Amino acid sequence: MNTKNVWCAVPECTKRFILKERYFFRFPKEREKWLQWVRACGRLDLEPKGPEYAYQNCRLCHLHFEEKWYKKNIMRARLHPDAVPTIFFGPSYKDNMESVETRQKHVQKHIKIEVKAETNDNAESAKSLLITDNNVDAEIVKPSTSKDKKEDMKLSESSPKKNKLRLKIAKLKAQNKTLRETIRRLRLKKKKNIQAKKKKLMNKL
Repeated sequence: MNTKNVWCAVPECTKRFILKERYFFRFPKEREKWLQWVRACGRLDLEPKGPEYAYQNCRLCHLHFEEKWYKKNIMRARLHPDAVPTIFFGPSYKDNMESVETRQKHVQKHIKIEVKAETNDNAESAKSLLITDNNVDAEIVKPSTSKDKKEDMKLSESSPKKNKLRLKIAKLKAQNKTLRETIRRLRLKKKKNIQAKKKKLMNKL
């Protein structure tokens, strides 16, 4: 692929890494998958523009995907349709970047993240939601302990960890939103099926 006029949509990537052999992938057109990409890479400015704009004008390079998600040959690389970008670079990353495998270990490192769950309209207490992604378990719960607060203070002192945490939270929020939307659609479908069955039963009577 001719990369002369193609740029990676991740600003930090564009600033820090200049590679001759870099492969670029279009943003997906499917809305839920597109939202995952946009929020994972921190390009929230693309949300108002929609999937079609991102598909036509934006690209992510292969550095942001685990190797299992793409296959390369001499001419091009093919990305798996279920791939989601998970590898990003904090501002303190060294210019002599680490190997892909090392960066993957940094991203996949087990971190428990606690954020306040959104309350329901009737002020129902938030339920614990366990999300598993890339062998990383994150539990979203409402209460926090003094031990957690001390851990947060330690993280705030370390810029790389802080940036990784922000990226992971953004990704989890995107996945959480996708799950809620899927649940909403399933409930709506179930409701319609019940109504259809009732109507059919009434017609028989």
